[in-house]
Amino acid sequence: MNNDDPERGIAWARGGLIFGVAASIAGNVANAALTVSPIHVSLRIPGAIFWPLALFLSIEIWVRNRHRIGRLAVIGRILLFTVSVPTFITSYLNLQAFMVKAGEPGAASITGPLAIDGLLLGCTIMLLAATRATSPSLLPAPAVISDEEVEEILSRWAEENASVPMPPLASFEAPVVENLSLLPDAPVSPAAPRAPRASRNPENHEKVVLALLAGEEKATAARENGLGVSTVYRFSKVLNILRANPAAEIDVRKENVPPALVEFMRSKVRVP
Repeated sequence: MNNDDPERGIAWARGGLIFGVAASIAGNVANAALTVSPIHVSLRIPGAIFWPLALFLSIEIWVRNRHRIGRLAVIGRILLFTVSVPTFITSYLNLQAFMVKAGEPGAASITGPLAIDGLLLGCTIMLLAATRATSPSLLPAPAVISDEEVEEILSRWAEENASVPMPPLASFEAPVVENLSLLPDAPVSPAAPRAPRASRNPENHEKVVLALLAGEEKATAARENGLGVSTVYRFSKVLNILRANPAAEIDVRKENVPPALVEFMRSKVRVP
């Protein structure tokens, strides 16, 4: 038997809670029935049931909403505190009076009620602590990436790998060799120099600008010149600003456009 099973611990705490509530209500009702009073016992029993239930509900609400913050939450805790303390004292006095009537010794009549209501409160707190620790809603939320960020990441990846050709699927099919000793030794050759990226080639940038001025679609211009779609959109934005005002000031850092390309755009849209 696994004594560290959290489900078993929750079951024991729930059983102790039910037992504590039942014992507290039974003691309060028994004291009301045995007490001599001009008020009929049928009217005193509902009040005897009220104190243990009010104590249980006030602590239950308090613990279940302990994560609430703000002014209203503070006021609510204060009001619940004014309920739980008097109900605990009243239930304790009723249980103590019942034990005195039952002829229990003085020490037992003083500490016995603490054991009954303490079991109720302790099981309530342990049960809620266990369920809170195992609740999946308290796990940290996963990071959420917006659609714009995903598009930007994919665009940058496409820009950086635009000059790398994708090998055909057939090239991934390796031949099966039964005897590995028959494989020839692979010649060692120096790595070929990497081709310059198309996205960093000024000629490609200027070709995209000319294509945009000619009315070509942004996606088509990007594909034909090996640029990312987001890059072409940035170029198009600056180009539209300069079309409206060729003398407009362009923040190249903010727009992420090369200064030389801005001047090239300005020369193309300026009326001679």
